[in-house]
Amino acid sequence: MEIVILRHGQAEGYATADAQRKLTAKGEADALRAGQCLAELGFSFDALWVSPYLRTQQTAQQVLKNFSDLQPSTQALLTPESNPKQVFEFIHRSGLQRVLLISHQPLVSDLVAYMTEPNGYGPAMAPASMACVENKHGLPGCGVLRWLRHAPEFSRE
Repeated sequence: MEIVILRHGQAEGYATADAQRKLTAKGEADALRAGQCLAELGFSFDALWVSPYLRTQQTAQQVLKNFSDLQPSTQALLTPESNPKQVFEFIHRSGLQRVLLISHQPLVSDLVAYMTEPNGYGPAMAPASMACVENKHGLPGCGVLRWLRHAPEFSRE
């Protein structure tokens, strides 16, 4: 399986509740560019899983401008403090081969670590950063970080 893990774009600093924070104009532009980058790299996905938080939903809408055949699926287990082991098991049980997942820190970094080096630390992932992890065996720690890209210059690994 191959998983692209995307952190939501830049969000406003405050809202009534954390889950209601909106993307800034920069966040929208970076999310759109992330989708363009994935399309330029020739990606197609079996699924797009998104956190229920507003900023991830808005990130998904920007990414989807480059993937018209893909429908987002909101997954409650993709919130910031979710357990990376549970997320990994969910991905593995799905049987899907290529998934785009949009979530938050610390989950995005923790998930990369769990998939590639379960006793280590994941990479720093700023807003709109994305990582591609390949895990042929479906086992924690057996994956390979293929690339890590950051906004706004997604072409640089």
